[in-house]
Amino acid sequence: MKTITSFFKLIRVQNLLIMAILMYFIRYFILIPVYALDQIELQMDGVSFFLFVIGYLLLAAGGYAINDYYDIGIDEINRPEKTILRKSIPLSRGRHIYYILTGAGVLISLWAILLINAPKLIFVLAIVTLLYWFYTTKYKREFLSGNIAVSFLAALCVGIVWLYEFFAGVYNAVLPINQLRILTYIILAYSGFAFITTFLREIIKDIADIEGDKEFGCKSIPIVLGMKKTHLILVLLQVVLFIGILMSAIYFFRLNYMYMLSFTAVLIILLIVFSFRLMKANDRKDYLFISDFVKIIFLAGIVSIQIFSLELQ
Repeated sequence: MKTITSFFKLIRVQNLLIMAILMYFIRYFILIPVYALDQIELQMDGVSFFLFVIGYLLLAAGGYAINDYYDIGIDEINRPEKTILRKSIPLSRGRHIYYILTGAGVLISLWAILLINAPKLIFVLAIVTLLYWFYTTKYKREFLSGNIAVSFLAALCVGIVWLYEFFAGVYNAVLPINQLRILTYIILAYSGFAFITTFLREIIKDIADIEGDKEFGCKSIPIVLGMKKTHLILVLLQVVLFIGILMSAIYFFRLNYMYMLSFTAVLIILLIVFSFRLMKANDRKDYLFISDFVKIIFLAGIVSIQIFSLELQ
């Protein structure tokens, strides 16, 4: 039982659950309602979508496992109490788990691609698989590239649902032509939200983990640029996020989407609280709390997807 619990901690099962919920929310609360406006149905059936989600989650789980394998030294400095490999699972098994999970993820994803008859998606699958590997083995320790890679993967978790459905529709000549532009805007907006919030969180985590990163020669943003410039970057990202939410609020006001307008107000309040906590942060404990708070903002964004579907109806 202890081994199973340790395995779930290694693959970040709570993060995988959030990914699954996000992907299903995109399908059922955005794609289906928008397609219904054009009186057409999704071309990717429930079984194919389930396989697609499982395949993607297995790739992500493998990425978490190999990340802990290569970061074992850093983690033993930064967060020894949360280290799984060596303590609960032999270190060598971390790499084995990666190969098993990634191999299963690739096979199941290929199965889903074949079911929807969209072979071009194999290139997307290859990009995701390679990005998880190179992020851990190369990008993570380099300046900026690791943050961008993780943020891109977070955005892709939103966009890939529409991408799969789009290619399935292309091959079957069934697309919501009248709603195609607005649907693309919606997906880009949520993808951008996922990218920026993840970028914020990654930089904050880099600040919290600065001691361990220095020990192993990592070139994170706070190490290369220093704390003053790093905080300036965080401020700029907050401004971009705030402007994006404010523009969304104006859009919802014009369409009389009162549910979403109210929810954007909640997001703005959360962002203001985040800003105040960041200004008062002094030690690692503060930054870890702020990192978790950004995840709350991210989860609030996921919840808004369901609220948005009410407006579409």
